[in-house]
Formats: sequence, structure tokens, C-alpha cells
Amino acid sequence: MKKFLIVLSVIIILPIVALIAAIYFVDINNYKPEIEKLVAKYAKVDAKINGDMKIGISLKPSIEIADVSVSDQETKNPIAQIGAALVQFSIKPLLAKEFVVDTVQTDNTKIYYSATDYAEINNLDVSMESYDSPINVDIDTDVSGTNIKAKGTISSLKKLMESNFSEVEADIVVNAMGYTVDYKGKITDLDKDMKATGNYKVEYKKNVINGDVYVSMANKIPYVKLSANSNNINIADFGEQQSASISGALVSKADASELIKNTPVPFDYLKMVNADVVLKIKQLIVNSDVKLTDIDSVITVKNGVLSVNFKNIGAGSGKISGMIDANAATKSAALNLKGNDIIIQQLYTPIASASNPSFYIKEGGKTNFLFNLKSSGNDTDHLISNASGQVILLADSSVMKISSLDKLRGNIIVQILDKLQLKIGNSDMKLKCAVMRGDVAGGKVTYPKGIVVDAKDFYLVADGTINLNNDKINLSLQPFSGNITDTNISSILGSLLKINGTFQNPKVGINEKQTATAVVGAIATAGMYNVGDMMLSADGSPCHTALKGTEYANYFPEVKGVRNTVSDQYNNTKDAVKNLGKNIKNLGTDTKDAVKNQLGGMLKGLTGN
Repeated sequence: MKKFLIVLSVIIILPIVALIAAIYFVDINNYKPEIEKLVAKYAKVDAKINGDMKIGISLKPSIEIADVSVSDQETKNPIAQIGAALVQFSIKPLLAKEFVVDTVQTDNTKIYYSATDYAEINNLDVSMESYDSPINVDIDTDVSGTNIKAKGTISSLKKLMESNFSEVEADIVVNAMGYTVDYKGKITDLDKDMKATGNYKVEYKKNVINGDVYVSMANKIPYVKLSANSNNINIADFGEQQSASISGALVSKADASELIKNTPVPFDYLKMVNADVVLKIKQLIVNSDVKLTDIDSVITVKNGVLSVNFKNIGAGSGKISGMIDANAATKSAALNLKGNDIIIQQLYTPIASASNPSFYIKEGGKTNFLFNLKSSGNDTDHLISNASGQVILLADSSVMKISSLDKLRGNIIVQILDKLQLKIGNSDMKLKCAVMRGDVAGGKVTYPKGIVVDAKDFYLVADGTINLNNDKINLSLQPFSGNITDTNISSILGSLLKINGTFQNPKVGINEKQTATAVVGAIATAGMYNVGDMMLSADGSPCHTALKGTEYANYFPEVKGVRNTVSDQYNNTKDAVKNLGKNIKNLGTDTKDAVKNQLGGMLKGLTGN
């Protein structure tokens, strides 16, 4: 900043001195050394005029100067290189022998921030009404292909010189990459430890953030204190594509899932600045369907340690709160977020209206969640493999209307429903509870009977693991029940499903060992083998069971005994198994072949192959 101010003073003082010299001398080029000495005296820098100087006589007298080098008087390090400058003077003050610079224009100005590195300003316009009036600055330049424009005022030349260029008041608007930054404040101690105070406003499309800012360069690590306030932020405006919908877990294609590509984690950035930031946003639009409100957060960075404290995030009439921490020294990070009493249809509006022909929530919808994770590592692969903690999502009783699965295509559970030819009717689905509980260790997520959907006519419990290190899925579904078309042996296979493969290529198939046991038992006993009872040691309170050992252990009550409603659903299945055994005996085929043929037929029915 100080170097920039010095350059401004040089391109103002130098022409004034040159004009004075021109009054007394015929060819000002012959007196470059004298001009350079006067600039050194008043601007406190060495200036070398390498090109020609020309006087222009018109309505606004002017001086053209080419190729000027500016360097530090003591270190001799370069400060700037001015390719060409045109300085115009106000004629009326000039008649009274007062020199007032009307306009300064420069081309190809390089301002050095090290001995070899510099920022280049293609076009710089400067004007001032008088020696003690604010300097008007207008910059239009390209940096690495990005156009940057800045326009505003800074302290007068008189004030700059009186403070030895150590203090400047600024009122500047900068435009770049679609952003507009408006800063009003004071920058002090430019000759040693720079400090800046003031207020700012950042605009991007219809997004506005404003507040107070304080910056200090007094210590080795810069310090920033900032308040950031906004009435409305739309995340979709900041990217080419809208952010992922909160319903992504339901509607994303099962065969399109990708592992996170290994990427270095830039922990060292946390060592570059210390900061205290207070962030308040009244409304955050995640996408057209999801909005968060009344965000109140405090962000601190100190000696490489980041702490983000979410005091409040309003979500669907509920609240999200928690912490995110990161430590550059230990290359570690932790996440602890909790969502309480979120009404999901208020958070995600498309499922809140009866006008949705496929799926909507008529009543209930209260949801809670917990993300409690920690890890360490230099890159995302190590963060995943070292991850530990727990993820919990639970939903209270609700009444849902499901008339079609078309909007939920691609989800693994929907694949299962498709394979089992679940009949979707017009009756309401009455959800008692739903849970997703995953225990994370070593990059593997274990679901100890931890995926539950418990409804009046729909019951699903999944148990198993997902390995985030290699994308492997290993889940068992026991039991599963529903309204199945053409009740037959496929009904019991719903309780014997396995999901394996990878996220890119998930496979829904039969738990072959349990299926073979059931069918062989049916054949051996001519159908008297009570396969339904074998499978239906169904938990009367699966949501309670899924949450054992967690802080939500008593959230859902424990119900003793088995689920009668599910057992009733299997009465027809038992009969089907008995008939299967009788039919096979009557055929007189070899038991192995019968089992093989039956399994082959069932597998074909499930997989569609």
C-alpha cells in the first residue's frame, strides 16, 4: 500500500517539477537530473527518467513522461516502473502560478512487492482539485486474466506527505469477478506495522454482506477482526450448479456414487492468519427447496487452530448447533453437530404439499440428528481411514402419502422394493419411527441393526457395514415385510436380502445360506418347517434397539415381544412355503436340483436376470 502511494506521489510531483522547469528552460529533457533531485527531496525516493519528456499545449496543458524507474533511496530495491504517464493541469490555477493536477493517466505501471515480483496496472487515472483535496483514483487492470477495477478517493497529497506516506484515508469501490467491495476507513502505520480500520460491504448478485473490519500486521502473523452480517445469502449464486438437495440421499442414483478423490488438506492455511469473526445471516438459501434461517456463528483462528461455533442455525422450525475444529499442528479435525426438532417437510418444501403426486408428509415429520466425528491426516484418504465417531439420524411418528416411487429412483432401498414388486397403494403410510445409526471406526461405518423403518405396513431393519476406504457395501436386511403382489416364496426372501458390491455398482441379492436353509427345511418336512417363525423373531421396538448405547438410548420406548403385525403379514408366506415343499416332493425330483432350480427362479425374480 505504501509503495502504491509513493508511486501516486511520484506521478503527481514529477510533472509539476517538470512543468516548473519548462517555464524557465527551453528543453526540459536537458534538466532531467535536476528534476530527479527535486522528486527525491519531496517524494523521498529515487526516480530515474529513462525516456523523453514532452510538453503539450492545449485547453489543458500537459506533460508526457516515458519510462520512469522508482526505487528505494536506501536499499535501492525497485518500487515501481512506469511505462508512460500523461499529466494534465488545470489551466485557471496555472494562470495564477498554482499547479493543480487535473488528471494523471499511466500505462503499464509495475508496482514491486519484492525485488523481482510485481503487480501490473494497465491503466491508472488520478485526479485532484488541489494540493490539499482528496486524490481521485481510477484503476482498470487485468491480473492473471481477471479484470479488476477500483474507483474512489484517498487522502490528499498534502496529508500523504505530511504523514510521510504512513497514513491514508480511503473510500474505494473495487469490482472483480462479479464482486463489488466497498471499503471506507483508515490505514495507518504504513511505514512499519500496518493497521486498517473501517467498514465494508461485499455484493455479489443479490447477496450482500457488510460489517466492521480491523486488520493488524503488527505481529508475524496478520490478525483480522471482522463482523459479517447479511439478510440473505443464496448459495446457488456462488457456483455454476445449485448445491446438492437435502434429499440427495433419496434421489441420487445408486450407481453414480463416487468415492471422494484423494486431495491434500490445506491445514497450513490456518497458520497464515489469526482471526475473530462474528457471522450473522438471517436467511441462507441452500437451493430453491431448502432454506436455513437466523445463522449465528463465531469463527476463531489462533496459532493454526480453527474453531467454528454454530450457536444457532434455524432449520424447519428446529435448530442446528455445534462445533467444527481443525488443528494445523496435529493435522486433525473434529465435527460435532446436532439437529433438534427439525420438521423435515418445513425444511424441504417439496414434500410438504399434497400437490406432490408421489410423496408428501401429511403429519409429523420431526427429525433429530447427530454428527460426532473426528479424524486426522494430511489428505482426504487418511482422514477417511482415521475417522471415528458416530452418525445418528432419527425421525418421529409421521403420516406419509406415497403413491409412486418414480421420484426416488436409484436409491438402494428402492431397488429392493422394485425387486420385491412392492405394491404402492393410495393408503397412508403410518411411520412409527425411523433410525439411521452408524458407528464409525477406521474408515468403516457399522450399522448394528442401525437402519430402521418401522411403519404399520412396512418394516425394515438393516445390519452390516459400509467401508469408506474401498467403497464396499455389506448389508443384510432382516426382516422386511410389505404388501407383495402374488404372495409366494419371494415374500420370505425379503427377509433374506443382502446388499453388497460398491457404491458405483451396488448389488441386491439373496442371502444364499439362509435361503437354502429355509427352502431345504421346507422340502424335508413337506412344508411343515415353520420358516416364518424362524425369521420373525421380529423386534417389537427396533428403533429403541438401534439406539442402544447412544445418547438417544431412551428416545423411543422399548416394547417387549415380537411384532404381531409383521407375523400376521407372514401367514400367507408360511402357507406358500408349505405348498412349495409339497409340490417339490410330488415332483419327485432330486432335492439338490429342486433347491437349485427354486433358488435360480427366485434369484431371477429378484434380480430380473
